[in-house]
Amino acid sequence: MERVLVGVFDSRQEMDAACRELKDCAIPEERIHIRAVDESVRADVLGDRGDEHGTGFFQRLFSGVDRRDEHAGQYAEAVRRGGCVVVVDGIEEGRVDEAVKVMERHGAFDIDERTAKWRERGWQAHDPDAPRLSAAEIQAERRYSEPRGAAASRQMAAQNVARAGQQTSGRSAQGDTHIPVIEEELQVGKREEQQRGVRIYSRKS
Repeated sequence: MERVLVGVFDSRQEMDAACRELKDCAIPEERIHIRAVDESVRADVLGDRGDEHGTGFFQRLFSGVDRRDEHAGQYAEAVRRGGCVVVVDGIEEGRVDEAVKVMERHGAFDIDERTAKWRERGWQAHDPDAPRLSAAEIQAERRYSEPRGAAASRQMAAQNVARAGQQTSGRSAQGDTHIPVIEEELQVGKREEQQRGVRIYSRKS
């Protein structure tokens, strides 16, 4: 049975490091997809034009999933707030634990816990017309959402990012590898799991 994994990261650096290590683990590049905002230019990274925060992107991803609208809204809201989403599109059951550990090692956070933090401050549902957060607002959001002990975890994640960068520095002269966005409509099954910071879905046969 193939699985679809979804993880959310607070920074582009964490996301990039996770993608590099996933590829180093022999997960095919074409199965790794991202959704993010480039904070330097405040524009979508590999995003769908006319779908600013990715609501339609995530609706397609979760087509056929119970609580589809809720999950799609959570991920689209994370992108609006400066987060970066990584989707591993269809890997074998035996590779799931390895991929989950890679994503968590580089900072994938629990989207349900983060959503609870948003609700504490009055958020109810994703609004596709809401503006993206500014850089200053994103930093304030991170400070509020950070759980106790997260500073040490963040430092460890930063060290992992640095090590991953050193491991791939020999390939930098060849240019960065292009990671494509999901363009086709994914059909994933109705069984969904949360394994720490990564959600796991079963693909429909």
